[in-house]
Amino acid sequence: MPFFLDQHADHITTNYILQKVCPLYNITIYGYEIWTPLIPNRLVDISSVIEIKKQAIDKHFSQLQELAYHKAIIGLNQYRGCMYAKKRMDYAEAFLCLDAKTYFELLTK
Repeated sequence: MPFFLDQHADHITTNYILQKVCPLYNITIYGYEIWTPLIPNRLVDISSVIEIKKQAIDKHFSQLQELAYHKAIIGLNQYRGCMYAKKRMDYAEAFLCLDAKTYFELLTK
């Protein structure tokens, strides 16, 4: 899920849609950062697939004309791996991992 404090209207709306369609079962939601960095409580080592991620980002030609997203995203992944991980990773994706009840309570505050 795009992190609920992400500063993009579509990403915020996605959170509210999930809240409406997702009963509060015992599920875990992983909020990830796109536009807005978060304080993570989960990291996933993506070092082995970073080249695939770069290729996927490079397919978004129109977005890359506006801003160098690929540099920002890969740079953030490298920062996460170096600065947040207890065991150093070359690249990591960061998540805020919460149970649905807590996640949606924070969303609506």
